[in-house]
Amino acid sequence: MNATQQQAITVTSAINSLKDLHKKVVASLEATVNATSPVGTLTVSSDAISCLCLDHNVTATFRPIVIDGKISALEYDFVTPWKKEEISILRLYLQPGGIITRDARGTEKLCDFNNTYIKNFVLGAVFESLLKSYVYAPVEG
Repeated sequence: MNATQQQAITVTSAINSLKDLHKKVVASLEATVNATSPVGTLTVSSDAISCLCLDHNVTATFRPIVIDGKISALEYDFVTPWKKEEISILRLYLQPGGIITRDARGTEKLCDFNNTYIKNFVLGAVFESLLKSYVYAPVEG
């Protein structure tokens, strides 16, 4: 087996492990979907996380990311429609250990994937980011 084949096996294994962990995140979020929150509502599927927050639809899709040449996390990119385009308002990262962080390198912890209050943490992060986004920024000029 050459180096490229070995790297392909390693990358595939890392992606599959993160996808399995993503399924656990989805299950944790689904368990809390019916709990009411003043911040917004949340729906999840295996492909996306959707929120209604401050009367704005926000959707997150996920993808594996590479840091320092290796698969290191799943990135959840939360976007909302604004002025005929979609803008990214927040990125969260699912680390291999099951921690959801605000940064790709995993230093700013949001919560664990199986936290009882995961919905509140995610909606709170969406809420804060939406308020800081172009959607609520004053128009210059």
